[in-house]
Amino acid sequence: MKDHLPKIYILLVFFLSSCSGDRLLESRLTADPSLQNKTIPTPLTSSSPLIDLTPRPTQTTVVSTPKVPAATQGYIDDLTNLGIIEPGIDLNAPITRREYLRWLVKANNRIYSNQPSLQIKPAAADGIPLFKDLPNNDPDYPLIQGLAEAGILPSTLTRDNSALLLSPDTPLTRESLILWKVPLDYRKPFPLASLETLKSSWGFSDANLIDSKAWRPLYVDYQNGEASNLRRAFGYTVLLQPKKVVSRLQAAATIWSFGFQDAVTTANDVLKREALPSVAPSPFISPNVLPKPSPQ
Repeated sequence: MKDHLPKIYILLVFFLSSCSGDRLLESRLTADPSLQNKTIPTPLTSSSPLIDLTPRPTQTTVVSTPKVPAATQGYIDDLTNLGIIEPGIDLNAPITRREYLRWLVKANNRIYSNQPSLQIKPAAADGIPLFKDLPNNDPDYPLIQGLAEAGILPSTLTRDNSALLLSPDTPLTRESLILWKVPLDYRKPFPLASLETLKSSWGFSDANLIDSKAWRPLYVDYQNGEASNLRRAFGYTVLLQPKKVVSRLQAAATIWSFGFQDAVTTANDVLKREALPSVAPSPFISPNVLPKPSPQ
């Protein structure tokens, strides 16, 4: 029994020291309440969910239309307000020959709405087509056939036996644009012009690529100064690039005005004219002649 006393004593001392340590820890926790709510973070394991930061496409796709240059925005506004071109169309897309001819007739007749003698009359729907690929049941037949019957479009009526096809749904080229538009500006026989005339006037370095049919209208367009179709649509250039496709925006710039030199009427002029109150002239007095005041 005496041999076991030292061992019992050692165990008793160890037990009492551990108990006192627990009471000390408990007293410290009680003294500092902030430690009672502390939690030890658990390490992140491979099974823990991760936040996916990969960007995902949204459900709504916004398609932005390229802006119209400020220099030509006025043309578009005026033509849209007159109902000549449709709002919201892609103006940077190529324009077809059919669409340009439709715009050309609508713009001409709208700008000269007060001058019936300068308007293009639509052809009869039961007429004989001048172009093999534009039958008289085509919705654009009356307008396009009317242009041909007026001699604006080359056809067999103008003794151009090569103009049997119109190719209405192919893109319009710069060369054809000038060939069709300038006759409605000048409205009289064209002066003579040659390849050298184009080189000395426009300065085109690619003049030898231009069809001879376009020489005269190009020379007349040069003489139209700031009202020139080429200058308004393409700006300053020494290259015509005659076979280059025309955009709707460029085509719209050409139909914004009609006329030659001092007798030019624009789409904006029409808007201003129609905004004024209409006064019917007397049937007996010319509207251009004012009565002289009687002598006092």
